[in-house]
Amino acid sequence: MKKLIIANFKAHKNLKEAREWLAVFNRETLPDNVDVVVCPAYPLLKAFEGVSFKLGTQDVSALPEGPHTGQVAASQVAEVVDFVIVGHSERRRDFNETDEMVGQKLLQVLANNLNPLVCVSTLDQVKYLKTLKIPEDSFLLVYEPLDAISSELGGHAYSVKDIEKFAREVKKIFKNVPLVYGGSVDMENVAEFSASKDIQGVLVGNASLKAKDFLNMVRVYAVC
Repeated sequence: MKKLIIANFKAHKNLKEAREWLAVFNRETLPDNVDVVVCPAYPLLKAFEGVSFKLGTQDVSALPEGPHTGQVAASQVAEVVDFVIVGHSERRRDFNETDEMVGQKLLQVLANNLNPLVCVSTLDQVKYLKTLKIPEDSFLLVYEPLDAISSELGGHAYSVKDIEKFAREVKKIFKNVPLVYGGSVDMENVAEFSASKDIQGVLVGNASLKAKDFLNMVRVYAVC
């Protein structure tokens, strides 16, 4: 599989700002040796119709389509996106999402033939996924060390050596699950992560909000 570089807009941008971002980003041809994924908030998905790169969402409901006010079911986004982030550390922290809730969301994503990006911060969270007995080729892990998740909050990116150490421990649980790294990824360090054979992608937060900056990161990531 190609390496991934994923933009997570979180709760940033309105529709006008999303279109302005896209107008800048679309001026250049993207490298074909990496897959670019952009994960905007639900209301912004309309702005990204017909783009050449892949789309994702930042979350879905643990429940199927039905009488669940305020929820967005995986089946409702299945024709729009390719990837779904589940279990992001901010959702675990701010919305008290448990391993069980993350597991339910993961199963909903898989049931609708989407690609889950399952965020974990500990090996215990990885071990819980093993209890779901799902195929190893059906999802990707995103390693988010809690003290690295946001440069806005003083976080700092982990070293490649530390990420590779975590990857080796993951392989004792899942032999063939690709590992993506997320945590204060920016222009200064993206090349280091691209060079590692144990890191199959990066999840970019704050550094993806300016289209020119993210485009430059994509270029650097693609050539390393």
